[in-house]
Amino acid sequence: MNDSILEAVADSIDKYSLIPPGSRVLVAHSGGPDSTALLHIMTRLAPLLGITVESVHFDHALRPESPADADFAERTATALGLNFTRERDPSPPSSQIQSMARSARYAFFHTVAKSQGATHVATGHTLDDSVETSIMWMLRGAGPTAFGGIPAARGIFVRPLIDLRKSEILEWMAREGISFVTDRTNETDKYLRNRIRRSVIPAMEQVAPGAVTAIARLASLSGQMGRAMDHKAQSALTAATRRMDAAGLTLDPEFSGDAPFVFRSMVYKAAASAVGVKPASLLTPHLEALDRMILSGKLGRKLDLPGGLCVVLDHAGLTFGMKSGQPPPMEITPLQCPMDAAVGGGKLSVELVVECGPEEQLAAVDKIPEGAVFRNRRPGDYLLPVNLAGHKKLKKFLIDKKAAASIRERMPILVAGQEALWIPGLYMAPSIIAGHGDTPQARITWTL
Repeated sequence: MNDSILEAVADSIDKYSLIPPGSRVLVAHSGGPDSTALLHIMTRLAPLLGITVESVHFDHALRPESPADADFAERTATALGLNFTRERDPSPPSSQIQSMARSARYAFFHTVAKSQGATHVATGHTLDDSVETSIMWMLRGAGPTAFGGIPAARGIFVRPLIDLRKSEILEWMAREGISFVTDRTNETDKYLRNRIRRSVIPAMEQVAPGAVTAIARLASLSGQMGRAMDHKAQSALTAATRRMDAAGLTLDPEFSGDAPFVFRSMVYKAAASAVGVKPASLLTPHLEALDRMILSGKLGRKLDLPGGLCVVLDHAGLTFGMKSGQPPPMEITPLQCPMDAAVGGGKLSVELVVECGPEEQLAAVDKIPEGAVFRNRRPGDYLLPVNLAGHKKLKKFLIDKKAAASIRERMPILVAGQEALWIPGLYMAPSIIAGHGDTPQARITWTL
């Protein structure tokens, strides 16, 4: 192979293990210089790599000339002898154009890849694109992982040109006599990426020639360090997890030891991600507020954060969950013996037993009032402890027992009217406790 550009791309594919032999690869071809170069390069490398290449084009319908660009992409694929798939967006976005268009484009690529049995989708991102992305994240104050730029591979998407400068690609296309189309929106300063490409990067190169390559090297190291720290944060999260279920994730509040704030914040983000909140929505002020709440050690505190995240510090630990207002009322479940039911994110069980441990309390089935049911606690519920004249409010009892707020809102209690007869792990009414000779007897449990 006597072509430095083809050799460089083949080296990148090998270095990053982007495309194994036998793969069917869709090349995302917009008609612009980078994707056009990629299509020609991948077509020439296909026999060497042992892969099948096809072309795919998504028309965003945002510019009058976009149909002509799609026609150019189709003519290019035909000239190269490639299968070609195109689609025009039936409802182009009118706001948040760049992000919405990207989502539509990538959704289309996923659909075509699945329908055609393609294993990879190759995009024409270059080293310049990666550095532009790094600078954009830097301006937003992002962490090291985001600053790492565009990865060579993410899921089914691969970037074979990621080590090449755009100028190298343009020079190669000129030598090879390869034509392309120009997107005039790339020449406007309306978008941040364009301003960085047109103004910031040229200024940096003028001050320090080779700046793009140097930034790319820094970004790569930063990304590697960020991913290593993410891995450590995930390990710390796993080690500190006390419970995880449909209601959220509960951690040991002292998981961090003497770790610095930057590491604690990465664990917070990992916990948020585990319950379905995008980590990027938690900015430094949010993480600092969360950190102050935890370090205060004051139980019962709650913090509402972006993305619908709610973090509670109580006796159960540090719970990350989604804001839901008042928990929905649990379906009223009549007592049966025996029974097994999924209740409150856990398993409620009533089983008949003959023997029990010396410290275990069983209920005398015949002593349980007719019509007793399992449900959530409600205002006005009370209990009748043996050592107390009169009744005690259930809410005060749970607080005195230091029952975690995140649990007590979900736990099922056995009630007759508004009298609590049984509370998981905390209480059984003296009136139903089985004594010598009481049969049948039942063990009642609720486990998360």
